[in-house]
Amino acid sequence: GPLASRPDDVLVFGAIYGGLSSGYRSTQAAGGNLTASSENVLEVTWRAALTRYFAVQPVAQWIRHPGGGADAERATVFGVRLQLVL
Repeated sequence: GPLASRPDDVLVFGAIYGGLSSGYRSTQAAGGNLTASSENVLEVTWRAALTRYFAVQPVAQWIRHPGGGADAERATVFGVRLQLVL
């Protein structure tokens, strides 16, 4: 774990690059949709094991050109995952 006092927790920093093919971009442009050359994401998440059977995982994502749209410059997404082990 990221802290000695929380050995079952997990801290993650992630980066994603999703390149859009020239064929896809050409098809979208023909329909009047301008696309960026890629979608890029930075992510931070912490999975906190609260008990042996239950964990909470908040996540934050910063997305550049979400969905590949040239007109969609940036998006910020926050979420929470709950995990119950039976």
